[in-house]
Amino acid sequence: MTGIIIPDPAGGLVGIHYWDGSAWQKWTGAVTYAALLTELQQKLETADLTLESGNLAVNPRGRYSSAWQRQPLIFGFSSVYAEVVSNLSAAAGTNALSCAAVPANTLRVVTQIHVRDQNNANTRIHIELTHDGTGRTVERFASPAAAVGAQWRGFLYLDASDVLRADLLGCTLNDDLYLEAHGYDMDLAAA
Repeated sequence: MTGIIIPDPAGGLVGIHYWDGSAWQKWTGAVTYAALLTELQQKLETADLTLESGNLAVNPRGRYSSAWQRQPLIFGFSSVYAEVVSNLSAAAGTNALSCAAVPANTLRVVTQIHVRDQNNANTRIHIELTHDGTGRTVERFASPAAAVGAQWRGFLYLDASDVLRADLLGCTLNDDLYLEAHGYDMDLAAA
């Protein structure tokens, strides 16, 4: 059963509907949120579901098939991505920080990047994405203040083996440098 809140075309009301395997049905059960959750849990526990494939094993961890593999969600959520890379003894001049490459069969969506030199103001910070061996500029920041750094927010899509990188220009000897990246991963079905 897949639950979704959609407009009720017959009465013009918002209601909860579910797919019973052949058609959308209006939920006529519980009226309070707590009762709704209890009833949904009971339906899931009693296997009051219609499965289209013969031998799928469904469980509360969102896994399927007899091999207990993670479901390949094409445009879904697989895991939170959070990575911090640091260099606590930077060389004078230009220094680079790189995140780990995106694993195979994964699409990474980066939503926030923060790069900083904790000790001194840099002359420039470059954030770039390396895709198929070619660096592509995401953003360039001129003269960010010490301990403040550069902040980027948006949606950056990284394919398998892509690498997120930051170049910090104008560092002084032994500066503390940080690259923080946040977002989420999506598992892709192997072709």
